[in-house]
This record gives sequence, C-alpha cells and structure tokens, in this order.
Amino acid sequence: AGVEGENTHPTTKPLSLLRYLARLTKTPTGGIVFDPFMGSGTTGVASILEERKFYGIEKEEEYYNFAKQRLYHTENLPIREPVILKSEPSVPIEIIEAAVDKAIKSLKDDDK
Repeated sequence: AGVEGENTHPTTKPLSLLRYLARLTKTPTGGIVFDPFMGSGTTGVASILEERKFYGIEKEEEYYNFAKQRLYHTENLPIREPVILKSEPSVPIEIIEAAVDKAIKSLKDDDK
C-alpha cells in the first residue's frame, strides 16, 4: 500500500518467511533488526510488522528508494520510524560502525 512500482530486486524473499524469521531469532518485541544489505526492504517491513525496530543500509539508489517507500508506508510504523541509510559503494567499515554505534546510543537514550 502506498508504494509505486514493481519490486525488481533479484533476490526478493516472501514477507511471511521474514516475519517468521524475526520471531524465530528471538529478537524481543521492540528489539533491533539490522540489515546492512537492505535491498528492497522486505526484512524491514517484516521487522516493523513484528514490532521490532529496524535499521537498514542499501547502496543501490533504485533499491534504497523502493525500500524507503515501502518502509514508510508499513502499518505499525508508530512503534519507531525505521532508520535507513544510503551508502556509497565503498564506504569504510568505520563509518558504518560509527552510524550503528550512534543508532544504538540513541535507542539507549530513548529507554531512559
């Protein structure tokens, strides 16, 4: 709903499978799911629907934009807006680690 265009990502997975995996991994309700290769955002949608916070990174402009559209039109969004980043093809791991550390710190601050 609210997403225009067809999902053309070459490795799409069923939403029902990723929702099941979110529960199977025992990530607690309100816990964090991090996907550093977000693709079209199915893991993020599943995480939000299963009441998990989602952090995702995608370098391909087409998939980043599609995922962003999907994630911000997912029901249950009031839990917490997903954090998604568009990375450049050769972002040093230190920058990604710093972004993840900052996100985790902000979550800890929210819990106080």
